Amino acid sequence: MRKKVFDLLLNFYRTKRIDGKRFYQEISVLNLKDRPLFKDLIWGSIRKWRYLNWLINRFVRGNITVELRIALLIGIYQVLFEDKIPDYAAIDTTVELTKSAVNVKNAHKLVNATLRHISIERDRLPLPPSEAILYSHAEWLYRYWRDRCNIPDLSLLLKVDSTVPPITMRVNRLKCTRDELKEKLIDEGIKVRNGYYSPDALIVENLRRDIRTLNSYREGLFYVQDEASQLISHMLEVAKYSRVLSICAAPGGKVTHIAQMQEDEGEIYAVDVSEEGMNR
Repeated sequence: MRKKVFDLLLNFYRTKRIDGKRFYQEISVLNLKDRPLFKDLIWGSIRKWRYLNWLINRFVRGNITVELRIALLIGIYQVLFEDKIPDYAAIDTTVELTKSAVNVKNAHKLVNATLRHISIERDRLPLPPSEAILYSHAEWLYRYWRDRCNIPDLSLLLKVDSTVPPITMRVNRLKCTRDELKEKLIDEGIKVRNGYYSPDALIVENLRRDIRTLNSYREGLFYVQDEASQLISHMLEVAKYSRVLSICAAPGGKVTHIAQMQEDEGEIYAVDVSEEGMNR
């Protein structure tokens, strides 16, 4: 499974994008218990990308191959951010991955030594010169927020912006109310609470299964969509029979929300540069 993660992140390093089609192909053949880790190793590594690369540059001397960098990145992410994986397991699996995926003499020894050192020093690791690096944000965005937006606690914003959001559902009001969906989810063993801002949002608190196996999902009673994205459609104040153009529409979350708010009585033109995204 980690070799699949390695290949996807190697492609991301070279292209600056995740191959969505390949991602879904790879995850579809994994058993359900391995899928959460597969997703977290990929998206978590990308979320911490700048900080992880800074650590690699700090602890590894000289130029290294891209393949070796990706192996280190996966290992460091597990050691520092995967609480459910013991350090020894993260190190051992990364060493084995390096042996099979990195064609550099003694690369596995370098990986082993680097990860063990970071594991031992985790509470004493040096801080990067910039919070933008620490929280893996682009330097231009950090400077824009710092110099032009007068944000009271920029450190808190950076920290929150780099955390994993909760799984949030958007109720399909064409089929049920939010309270009705909540009751149905409780019957399926899923604990949820109302969102903070969107009247259509339910935040999941204890999901321990593939969300696609829920009967309420199969019946089309909800769509997985972050609360901030849900608010965009409400801000439009779209009316029935109106005509809407959605640009960068894939994979269709806001489009389906707008259609729902129109009660399927309107016109929506959805366009996107990604054929792959539109097909999803």
